[in-house]
Amino acid sequence: MSYLGLDVGTTLCRGLAVSETGVALARIQRRYASRDASGGCQLDARAVWDTARRVIAQAADLTRSDPISALAISASGEAVLPLSLEGQPLAPCILGADVRGAGYLERVREALGAERLYDLTGRLGGQASV
Repeated sequence: MSYLGLDVGTTLCRGLAVSETGVALARIQRRYASRDASGGCQLDARAVWDTARRVIAQAADLTRSDPISALAISASGEAVLPLSLEGQPLAPCILGADVRGAGYLERVREALGAERLYDLTGRLGGQASV
């Protein structure tokens, strides 16, 4: 019985399979693009899902003699992905480091007030770091 940790990050997906005793059985890493020509910081949700599936499949293949029995996932928490009612991505997944809308932030903060903005978003509304 082995365990798989999956890290779905902003530029790559990593998998680490370990035995019950903590011995590393498989290490997998696959990249995907997160920046585009407009200076935005976004992900193609379908490409990320495809990459994660490939990492999981490769880990399962490499651990056949000690099959994976549990999966733990870490992922970016600030990403925004609009979905259809059927759960299909409608647009790219916008990451917190995307600053294309920064010019609108002050208007939103003025309209809502800093406290309400924080209540709605959990963010203070400061400039994103790139």
